[in-house]
Order: sequence, then structure tokens, then C-alpha cells
Amino acid sequence: MIHRLIAASFGAFMLVGALPTAHAATACDLVSLDPAHLSCSGNVLTVTGGQVSLTNIPGSIEIGVAPGAGLILTASQLNAPVRNDGTVKVAASSVSCVFNTGTAKVLRSTVSGGCRLDESSELYGIRNTGSMVVVGSTVSRVFRTYNFGGAGVYNAGKLRVLASTIARNSDYEGGAGGLVSAKHGSVKLTATILAGNGGIDCFGTVHSGGYVQVGTTTSCDFRSLATDRVGPDFPKLQPFGSYGGPTMTLPPKPSSPAVDAIPIGSATPDGLTRLCPASGSTDQRGFTRPIGPACDIGAVELGI
Repeated sequence: MIHRLIAASFGAFMLVGALPTAHAATACDLVSLDPAHLSCSGNVLTVTGGQVSLTNIPGSIEIGVAPGAGLILTASQLNAPVRNDGTVKVAASSVSCVFNTGTAKVLRSTVSGGCRLDESSELYGIRNTGSMVVVGSTVSRVFRTYNFGGAGVYNAGKLRVLASTIARNSDYEGGAGGLVSAKHGSVKLTATILAGNGGIDCFGTVHSGGYVQVGTTTSCDFRSLATDRVGPDFPKLQPFGSYGGPTMTLPPKPSSPAVDAIPIGSATPDGLTRLCPASGSTDQRGFTRPIGPACDIGAVELGI
């Protein structure tokens, strides 16, 4: 019989569980790998303690992280939420949403589809009330419906977004389809596209760390820098799809103002983050950046 391998590492060692391909993996299948750190309820897998790493988790399993626990999720394709009350890192994965009240990193990943906290709440791709860093990632195709509000990203905590793309999310009633920044939250975007969302692109106060492309700002207090590009024009992105790498992305078209917009050697105003090194940098897909004379704004570099 052919088997599919699902790996989970705990502490200094790794356990590997073999599941028949004819048998859809469930949360409780994974609990059997280490019941000391994992529990299940229905198809919800919860990290209850310790520091756990999960790889190649199948699409229907919802993941939760309890306070005091930690999770590293890699190379997974989840059509389900990641809910974090502890510490989580999502890397090279696709998830429907990330709801964070603790500390979270989303690295080289795609958030698409969105989720609700419960049956009556709004639909979000990312909902942050803790501390979150998003790097080299895409948030797209979070569509608000008639009965529910929402946006691609909602922040009421501390959110930092670097070299990412937030585009093609929509709000049914013309509100902020891209990013909602609550009054008591803090958002800074750097080398990021926030444009081409349905309704308006942002609501609330949004700070720039430089080289940000923003579309509509009529309901957004965008604290821009000289290197930013602000305007209602469509960001000129290719269709959401597979362009290499482990996740779906939104590369810029050749005519996009995001292309070659960040000169080699550029850094954030404080000089702490290099935005376009001459070598050694990659985009969301893991492909070389820059391609050509300068780096592109957003998660994906045009040219491959």
C-alpha cells in the first residue's frame, strides 16, 4: 500500500507517521505522534505545550496554539485556520487565515480565502491583536460576502509587513477590502503592495517604512515617505496562480510601477533593514532577487 508521510518534530527529535493515502489525515491521526504536546477535538489540532514543528499538514485540519506553546508550520497547504494564542511561525505554506493574539511570523507564505472567528463574526485573512511580522508573503482572495464584513488584514495589535503583497481582496459594501487598522493598533508597511482591493485599500492609520505602493487612501491616514507610490491606478498584477515555488502568488506585470522600484542598496530610514541587497536575497517563491537593475515592490520579483 502507498503511504503518505506526515512529519512532526518535538524538541530535539523527529517523529514520522505514515498514513495510507486512501485515508484522509485527521487531527487525531497527528495527535498519536505525540499526545504529550498535541490534542484534538473533531478536526482541530491543538498544540498544548512545548515547541512543536509540523510539516506537510493536509488541507482540512484546523490548527490552534495554546498560550505558552509554540509552533513552526512549514510546507503545508491548509484550507483551514491557524489560531495562535502562543507563538507561531508559518513558513512556505498556504493557509486560509491566521488569527493571532500572541506572537506570530508569516514568512514566504500565502493567506487566501479567509475565515471567521465564529458563525457571526467578520471574514479576515489575517486578524492580529498581538504582535505579528509578515515577510515575503501574499494576502489575496479574501472576499467579504453580503452578510459578513471583513478584510484581507485586520490589525488591532502591532503589525509589521515587509516585501509582501496585499491585493485582490474585496469588501461587499465598499469598505476597506485590503487593510483595516484599528485605532489602538500599529501598522507599518515596507516594500509592500497594498492596492487593487475591492472597496478601498485601507482604513485607519498606516505608517510607511519606504517603497510602498498604495491605491485608494480616501479613508486611510497613510503616513507616506518620498519613496512611496500612492494613487488609484490598478497595481497591474498578473492573475493569482502558480508561478513557481510552493505557494500561489501575484507577480507584477512588466508594466507595473512596482517593477524595479527599489534601487540596489536601499534600506529602511533607520538603516536596520536592507530592502534590496545586490545578492543573497529571494522573493516569496525562493527565487533570486533582484532580477534586473533593481528590486520589485511586493512579494514576487518579475522575470522568472
